[in-house]
Amino acid sequence: VVGSSEAEPARLFLQSASAAGVKNVLVACDGLVAALQGQGVTVVDASSDVPADASAASRVARLRWALVRRLVEHGYGVLSAAAPTHFVSDPFDALYRDADVEAMTVGWDDPSSYGYNHVIDDPSMGFTRFCHGSRIVGYEPRLFFAMPTAESERLARRMGERLGTAGSEGAARGGEAAGGSAYDRVARDEREAFVRELWLPSRNEYAHPGAVLRVMNYLCFVNSKVVARQSRVLSCPLVHSRALSGPVGHSRAISGPLRVRCWRGKASACSPRTSRCSCTLTTTQTSCPASGRPRASSRARPTRCASSPPPTPPRTPPR
Repeated sequence: VVGSSEAEPARLFLQSASAAGVKNVLVACDGLVAALQGQGVTVVDASSDVPADASAASRVARLRWALVRRLVEHGYGVLSAAAPTHFVSDPFDALYRDADVEAMTVGWDDPSSYGYNHVIDDPSMGFTRFCHGSRIVGYEPRLFFAMPTAESERLARRMGERLGTAGSEGAARGGEAAGGSAYDRVARDEREAFVRELWLPSRNEYAHPGAVLRVMNYLCFVNSKVVARQSRVLSCPLVHSRALSGPVGHSRAISGPLRVRCWRGKASACSPRTSRCSCTLTTTQTSCPASGRPRASSRARPTRCASSPPPTPPRTPPR
């Protein structure tokens, strides 16, 4: 889904999809149809599917879920990626397709990506002083795969309803005063709604959509934290498919150096000075020249190359 101000990210998206050999691409536009036609992909104008009085960022978010719902209802599996997305090869080879939703994590290691046993110590409670709970960073709704199931359709419908309500509440609170720019506010609302619909149980009048979640491997669909911490020291080619999700300016800041590294083999392109970014990036691993291990497929679990160093020991995130 492409917003009216995302012409440059959309151009890079289509360029990388063409270079990666990804053919089944559908671009839904909110006012950029003429600028994106002739790129060899299907481009449709979906601006009439969302309210005209909503902000540009809110229109893109709500249009994303409306389109996902429509495709899932017709029996199509959907890999939804935001406009600032860059592919190096076909990302569908890295999907498992054994859950209703496969979502990218915003974590940076095993505990933050997949959850860990978080213990709170309260000595005043005596022998029951230790309180155990599961803690996880979160998921990125700008990159996920939805299987054509009733649960995925229900999740997409709930997300559209939540974002419509969140947009009304944000406008009532006063726009910028509600916390950052319109993009930041909508991104926060969408991520919070995504986590709530996937995690919170049924209660009282609320019924969980029932979608089963699989968290994408953070070493295959890697966010910018992992890239900054580990990718520059990996000794084998790390990229297979990657996607950025962030403000428009961030895509050019990080996609250029990573393209040089991934497509031209120049490891120094991802130096700390050029790859520092707060947006979300995903990558999937190819075969390692040292070990000869093949790339991941939908039936084979993606693994770390044998020549790669062990992951950085996890650190407890701040409270």
